[in-house]
Amino acid sequence: MRQLLADKVSGNLLGLWLLVPEHLRLGTWDLLCGWSGCGGDQVQPRLALQLVHEAALCSTGVRERRALAHRGLELANGLPFLAGDMAVHQFLAARTVAQSQELQVALGQIRRASGDFQGTLLAIDPHRVPIRPWDGAGRER
Repeated sequence: MRQLLADKVSGNLLGLWLLVPEHLRLGTWDLLCGWSGCGGDQVQPRLALQLVHEAALCSTGVRERRALAHRGLELANGLPFLAGDMAVHQFLAARTVAQSQELQVALGQIRRASGDFQGTLLAIDPHRVPIRPWDGAGRER
């Protein structure tokens, strides 16, 4: 395991490892296990953790075909691989928007209780949402 960590953890993703104590402090793992409906020994909470880390990197789609540029991300997610788009889409399709909002509210309540967040307004950054041209049939051009 030591060599695996030494070989794969490099570059600008080392900063993700600084999130590990924050995940432990905030109880992120327990929230993700609850949201995924699976125990910690399953892959689903780790897929959720990959989504959290992609958001922390302010990058969407840091996945399978772009994996070489993101060495170490899979280990920070607790996986031996980087989950591909299909796995993430299937994972998200099994959850409702309401469940996802409940997860965000729970995390916000924990952060507020711990003194991390003092504000009264939360703004979701729309700049991260990629805008793609679509044809009339709902397909990407």
